[in-house]
Amino acid sequence: MASIEINSFHGGMNLAINPLLLKSYEASLAKNVDLSEIGTLKKARGYQLFKKLSETTNSDVKTLYSFYKIESSGITRFLLAEWNNGLYKYNFSTNSWEQITGTINTTENSQWVTYKNLAIRFNKNDAPKKFDGTNLSNLGGNPPQASYGVLYKERIYVAGFAPNFSTVWFSDIGDPEKWNPNNQFDVGANDGDRITGLAVLGDSLLIFKENSIWEIQVDQQNVISFKRLFAQSIGTTSARSIVNINNVLFFFDRNGIWAIYQRYPELISAKIQPFINAIQDVYSVVGWGWKNKYFLYVGDITYQDRLFKNVVLAYDTVYNQWFFYTFAHKILSQTDFIKADNTKTLYLGSQNSDTFEFDKGFSFGGYPIEVEYELPLFQPEDIEKRKLFKEVVVRLKDVSKSKPSISVSIDGGDFISLGFAEHTYSVFPIARKLGREEGRDLRLKILEVSDKEMNEIYQIVINWSPIKTVQPQK
Repeated sequence: MASIEINSFHGGMNLAINPLLLKSYEASLAKNVDLSEIGTLKKARGYQLFKKLSETTNSDVKTLYSFYKIESSGITRFLLAEWNNGLYKYNFSTNSWEQITGTINTTENSQWVTYKNLAIRFNKNDAPKKFDGTNLSNLGGNPPQASYGVLYKERIYVAGFAPNFSTVWFSDIGDPEKWNPNNQFDVGANDGDRITGLAVLGDSLLIFKENSIWEIQVDQQNVISFKRLFAQSIGTTSARSIVNINNVLFFFDRNGIWAIYQRYPELISAKIQPFINAIQDVYSVVGWGWKNKYFLYVGDITYQDRLFKNVVLAYDTVYNQWFFYTFAHKILSQTDFIKADNTKTLYLGSQNSDTFEFDKGFSFGGYPIEVEYELPLFQPEDIEKRKLFKEVVVRLKDVSKSKPSISVSIDGGDFISLGFAEHTYSVFPIARKLGREEGRDLRLKILEVSDKEMNEIYQIVINWSPIKTVQPQK
C-alpha cells in the first residue's frame, strides 16, 4: 500500500496556479486559520467586544487613535475615538467612553499625528484640530484643511485639500502651529491624479497618488533637496491601507498588495489575485499590522460563485503565507495601544457604535468562527490509472479541544464528510462513507465551526494502492 503524506501546512493559500501544481503544504482555500507555527494547522483567534460608544445610539466608529503624552510624572495614555460628531477618550478606571468638549465632523475618517505633546487631527471636512490631553481646539497658524498628515523630519506635512489635489504643504521646523503659505510644493501637477496618502520610510517621505508614488528627501537644513517619481502606475486608493511593519511599507493598490523593502515596490499578492480582482470598494479598505502580519479588510468577496462576507486578507511577512478571515462585522478603523502595564493590544472600530479588541478568544464578536481548509488535488501516479483510496489518517496534537471534521471528494465529486477527528490518530475508511474507493484523484477539506479552540492538526496521511490488473490465462 502506498501513501501520500502531508507533513506541513506552512505554504498558505495559493490561487494563482493549476490545483495540480500546488505543493502538498499549500492550500486552495485557507479560511480563518493560523499557520504561524510552522507545519501546524490551527484555528485563527478572533476578536471580542471592547466597549460600545453607546447602547442606544448607533453610529460608525470611523477613526481610532492612540495618543501618548509625555509628562514629568510619566506617560499619560489616551485611547481616542471619533463618533457621532464628537471626540471620546476611554477611561480604563471606569471602563467607559467619555466625551471631550468640542464638535467635530465624523462623516469621514481622520488622520492624526502626535508632535510636541499634541495629538493633531486632519480631516477634509474640518479645520485641523489639536488635543493636549484636556482640551480640543483649532490648530494655530492657519494650516490647510487637509485629509492626510504625517510627521517627517521635525515638520508636519499635509495634503488632500480641494481643489489642490497635487499639493503638499508643510509646517515650520519644530512648530506644528506655524504655517508659512510659501511652504508648499506640487507633485505631478495637472496629471489627472490626486494625492491619496503620505508615509515615512527611512529617510524619505513618500507621497502616494492613486496611480503613482513620489519621494522627497531633505538636507541638513531641512530644506527639500531631492524629489523624484518613485513609482509609476502604482499607487494607493486608501491611505488607511498603508502600514509600516519592521520598516517595510505595505499598501494596497487597485491591482494588488505591494511591499517596499528597499527602493521599489514589489507585488506580494499574486497568490491571491482572484480575491484582489473581486474587491468591490477599493477606497474603503483598512489595513493594520499585528505580530509580523499585515491584515487588510476588503469587504465582501465573491470567489468561484461563493460569497465570503467581511473578508480580511492576511499576509505573514516572515513566512510569506496568505490566508483570509471572514469577520462578522465591518471594519472601519483600527489602532494599536500600549496599556499602562506595557501590554499591547489592537482595537477595531465598526458600525453600530462598536469597538472590538483583536486577537482575543475564538469567536468574531460572539459569532462562531468557521474554519475551512482545502488541501491540494492529489493525483498519484498515472492519470489514466484508477486507484484504491483506502483511508485517511489524521494526526492531532491532542483531543481536548473542538474536533475538526474531514471531508473527501473523489474525481471532482461533491465533498462528503468522513466524520470528526476525535483521537490523536483518527482513521477514516473511505469506502465506508462513499460506498466506493476507486478514483483517479482525491481532494480533502477540513471544517470546524465553534467558538472554541480547534485541535491542532500535525499531519494527514492518505493511504492508497494501485488496482491490480488480472492477466487473462492463455
